[in-house]
Amino acid sequence: PATLFFLVNRMLKYLNNNLRRKQISGNVLLSLPKPFNHLSFSTLENSSKWEELSIPVPYGVIAGKAWGNKAGFPVLGLHGYSDNAATYDRLIPQLH
Repeated sequence: PATLFFLVNRMLKYLNNNLRRKQISGNVLLSLPKPFNHLSFSTLENSSKWEELSIPVPYGVIAGKAWGNKAGFPVLGLHGYSDNAATYDRLIPQLH
């Protein structure tokens, strides 16, 4: 299936200087540096367990869910304006 990771321009502008980029099979994955590198969305052991998170930014708060092994490769998945964090509830368990 097509990659479901989309970037919101406003958020990308804020995080652009801090994100690490890795290209896998033609898809660009973005990972957060410290202190956020403990947020992992891969190598799931129990996909029903997730942690709510909140990251303050100059224009408000970025809220989301964190799943998986904290030592795993961190992946940031962004949804569109009309969606919510539940957008990834079925996708995340498929990441290995």
